[in-house]
Amino acid sequence: MYSAAVAAGMTVAFGAPMGAIMFSIEVSTTYYMVSNLFKSFFCVTFSIIIYKVLEMLNWLVLYSPTKYPMAIVVDHEIFLFAFLGIICGLIGAVTIQVITKIIFLRTRLRVPILSDRWLWCIGVGIIVGLCKFPVPFMMESDYRILNHMFANRDLDSSGQLWTNPNVPFNLTIYCIL
Repeated sequence: MYSAAVAAGMTVAFGAPMGAIMFSIEVSTTYYMVSNLFKSFFCVTFSIIIYKVLEMLNWLVLYSPTKYPMAIVVDHEIFLFAFLGIICGLIGAVTIQVITKIIFLRTRLRVPILSDRWLWCIGVGIIVGLCKFPVPFMMESDYRILNHMFANRDLDSSGQLWTNPNVPFNLTIYCIL
């Protein structure tokens, strides 16, 4: 039932039923039973039918669809995206190393704020809140930010949300936080 629920949720969220079934298998792979595949497919089928009916009745609007040009153009951006992927992979590896060191410090040192789970969670929550509060676009909903990111226009033209002080600085802050 868990895998069917995951598949239905992914189908309704992203409108991709086959991808949702694959994702549900991936998420519940440690205890996935093959007999649940038909249940997941059945659940996904009904969820996509209900999703499409609600969408036709204009009762359900998720994300604004992105319209891409039909021509496939390979230009300099592919190399920039590859470079961005390498940089993000390295940042992820460094983050994992730093978090591993912090966890080892928590077990070795007996500092009350590091060893007490409640104080640690409260401290991290306060730090993250103080970092996110002064930044205006971090107070927006995920729905609005995703619509801005996937819109077929520049972020400069989407108002004051991304242009104060400038777009590259705000995107860097968004990626860090």
